[in-house]
Amino acid sequence: MAVGRQGIQSIFLISLSHVGWDAASKTATPHALTLCASFSGRFDQLFTDKIKFDFNQTSTSMKQLLSIATLLLLFSVTAFGQIEATTKEGKKVILNPDGTWKYDETIKESKTSFECDDLIANSTDKVTGKTTRGSKESLLVSKDGKNGFGFYLFEGSNSIILSATVVGAGGCIDDTNKMNILFRDGSRLELVNNGKFNCESNFTLYFGGVFGKKKELEQLRTKEIETMRIWTSKSYVEEDFAPEQSKAFMKSLDCLATK
Repeated sequence: MAVGRQGIQSIFLISLSHVGWDAASKTATPHALTLCASFSGRFDQLFTDKIKFDFNQTSTSMKQLLSIATLLLLFSVTAFGQIEATTKEGKKVILNPDGTWKYDETIKESKTSFECDDLIANSTDKVTGKTTRGSKESLLVSKDGKNGFGFYLFEGSNSIILSATVVGAGGCIDDTNKMNILFRDGSRLELVNNGKFNCESNFTLYFGGVFGKKKELEQLRTKEIETMRIWTSKSYVEEDFAPEQSKAFMKSLDCLATK
């Protein structure tokens, strides 16, 4: 039986499990990746001159080679002859033509915009007609998507207001509870809640006007936050800021402070 490219692919689909390929998720084990990498340089050769093989007469090793080679049809080949793949653990890897492979450590360029027009928006109260400036979207900082902080920044009457929702250490926050900040440059800042006692997880800070804190605002609008801890009546919630989160927080305050 003569087997062409499509035939080899069909045969391979029957024996996917033998090379560690998960058809449902389109991922492979490191062992399968190594095998694919070792044969990646031979795959194109199989069909360069439109060669067809008699599958019934080939050796077991050749059958394995043909099956493994077909796996390459499921990968995307880069311009440099490398193959990008995904392990069952979800990690990106690069398969080299010489039979070696490595984890893909390429850092994707951030597409997040830190322009004021993209961070801050004007909103008008339809009843009073009063226009205020504030965050376009709340900034969420959380490790697990359940506990953490949600920030909303906006202009008040002669002041800038930082409203934080704190989740993960009880819902009650006292007017004496504090926010501790570690900046990326190693400096620190401590701020006391300006809001009233509440059990709605709200921590509020006011900057400017009768509330003062000009120096503190200056630090927040010019320095990137590394870690923040906010205390509640029960305990505290602590989160590390990703670079994009700390930049968005810093730039949003700077946009509101710059008129």
